[in-house]
Order: sequence, then C-alpha cells, then structure tokens
Amino acid sequence: MARTAEYSIKGYLYQFLRYLSEILAAGPGTKVTIEGAIEDIDVAAPGFTTAVQCKYHEAVDTFSLSKIYKPVLLMLEHFSHNSSTTPEIYYRLFCHFPDQGGARRLSKNELNSVLATKSDALQKIIKRIAPGVDHDLFLTRFTIEFGQTSDDLLKSVLATLGTKGFSAEDVDAIIFPNAI
Repeated sequence: MARTAEYSIKGYLYQFLRYLSEILAAGPGTKVTIEGAIEDIDVAAPGFTTAVQCKYHEAVDTFSLSKIYKPVLLMLEHFSHNSSTTPEIYYRLFCHFPDQGGARRLSKNELNSVLATKSDALQKIIKRIAPGVDHDLFLTRFTIEFGQTSDDLLKSVLATLGTKGFSAEDVDAIIFPNAI
C-alpha cells in the first residue's frame, strides 16, 4: 500500500514539474492553462492549441500500449467533437516509461487495438466518441512524448529556472517551492 501511495505522489509531482516545464518553455503570446478545459495542460499558442496529458509509469519495466488506452481514448473522444475547431487542437501524451525515450506517433493498427478493448470502463468512453471521426486526422495530431524520470525532470526545471536570472539559492529556497 505504501508503494502505491508513493507512486501516486510521484505521479502528481511529475505532473506539477511538467506544468512548470511548459510554463518556462512558453513563448510570447502563449497561454498555459493548468488543468485546462481539454487536458492536464492546455497550451494555447498563436494559431493552435496543444492539449497535454501527463502519465508517470516508473513502476512498470516496459512500455505497454494498454497502459495508455484511457488517455488515448479520452483525447480521441475530445477530438471527435472538436476536430473542426479553430484554432486546431493537437494532442500530446507526455509519459514516462523506464524503457522509452523520445517521441513517436501512434500507428493506425495501435489505434485499432485501443478501440478494440473489451474493458467495460473504456467501452463507456468509446461509446461517447462521435461516429465517423477521422482517425487518420487524429493520428496526425496525436503524439506520444516519452519524458525523463521524475528526478531528471526536476533537475531540468531547476536548471531552466536558473537561466531566468534567479540565483541557485533563490531557486532552491524561494522560486521552486513557491512554483510548486
């Protein structure tokens, strides 16, 4: 039980670190919304919005498509009702699996596997997906980004805060604790 609680807390911290990372990377005219209308983080840049969902899977050894069924289906559901909105919405699943790095697209076969799930809970989401949704268009707007470990993401955020003109002491004692 203690391990489950530890992983949950680490997952929330990972999400907070991703929030900070998105805020620090945002360019001029970009609006970052935490717990946005679409996903965990909505990044509205001039001309498009990126909806980011965060998942931290440190406890599993290898990536498994089944671990991301739910966020994929929820993003597809949103897309199915909003694919023609302007500005365009892109979907990014930011997740950590110990054996993965970089970014990649979901294949059509993988999406078909997700949609073929027999899980009762996931079937409820599938039934809410608008009929006739353009799966190919969704796949062009959906990216899986495999992020670093929680510790490495923390180091990256702290380093980025340091490049914003704050002293290392201020980052450690004031800026980072207040950001969280």
